[in-house]
Amino acid sequence: MGLITPYFKVLADSQDITQAIKKRLVSLTVKDESGLKSDTAEIVLDDRGNDVALPRTGAELTIYLGYKEESLALMGVYIVDEITLSGPPETMAIRAKAANMRQSLKATKTRTWQKEGTTPEKIKLVDVVKKIAQEHGLEPKISGAFSAISYDVINQVDESDINLLTRLARDLGAIAKPTPTLLVFAERGAAKSVSGQNLAEITLAQKDVSSYQVTFQERGKFSTVSARYHDQDTAKTVGVTVGQGEPVYSLRKAFNASSDAINAATAKLAHYQRGTATLSVTAPGDARLLAETKLTLSGFRDGYSGPWIVKDATHTVSGAGYTMNINAEIKKGA
Repeated sequence: MGLITPYFKVLADSQDITQAIKKRLVSLTVKDESGLKSDTAEIVLDDRGNDVALPRTGAELTIYLGYKEESLALMGVYIVDEITLSGPPETMAIRAKAANMRQSLKATKTRTWQKEGTTPEKIKLVDVVKKIAQEHGLEPKISGAFSAISYDVINQVDESDINLLTRLARDLGAIAKPTPTLLVFAERGAAKSVSGQNLAEITLAQKDVSSYQVTFQERGKFSTVSARYHDQDTAKTVGVTVGQGEPVYSLRKAFNASSDAINAATAKLAHYQRGTATLSVTAPGDARLLAETKLTLSGFRDGYSGPWIVKDATHTVSGAGYTMNINAEIKKGA
């Protein structure tokens, strides 16, 4: 990236506090996560002399990172939820979570999702996501890959709407995540592009990386996946299988309908047929690298050069400069 100067900007309740904290900054860390996990930020300040005003919980922090010679990238808007004072030496740690989770999404509910009408019909996943989005004033963004997914019935018992969507997404190998204005349901690696963000496809050459680690897990460990569901008509537990041959992997969870069991078994079998690989990289900071970014490794040995999907990205500005730690998964189909 050349000899350029790491830089940041922080707004607190729309007021620029960058210069007020710049000389006191020990570290500023932003962690961007995929899925439901909340993105977080932490600012650690030198509090010797107690010259820094104690911030309030609930304050809104807008954080930008990058380099002084370039335009800074918006990393997100966060709500302060914890302040820790410690010493010696005296330090102040300000921790915040992304302001993208509506409290109404966390409220538990009990209801049954099924198609209304005299003739039993399956309930479409897209209709569930659209309905929940509408109830919370969000715009639904659903990947076309899930347009054909449907269920006999979905039981939501003492479960929040966001937990329900996360459960359905997990069974399908997908991600459900709210943003301040959207409710996104998409494949891993597509969630942010589906939400309308233009995520650049980033290439990292071996010379750009400080350290890395790649771990491979067995491909094709299971040839068949079995699942079971409770048949409400017969009051019996029924088994289903997807795939053929040995060995067989059995899902522990009992599902509420045959379609739920089949969808979950299909997603799990696809996972095993792909095999898995995980990547951990430490490199100079690049604010474009966020969760769900498509990452290409270039110049590494055969076997892991090529496409990956970023699972989480931790960006840190400190006295050591601007660095990032990236965890990624092998791209589906790679």
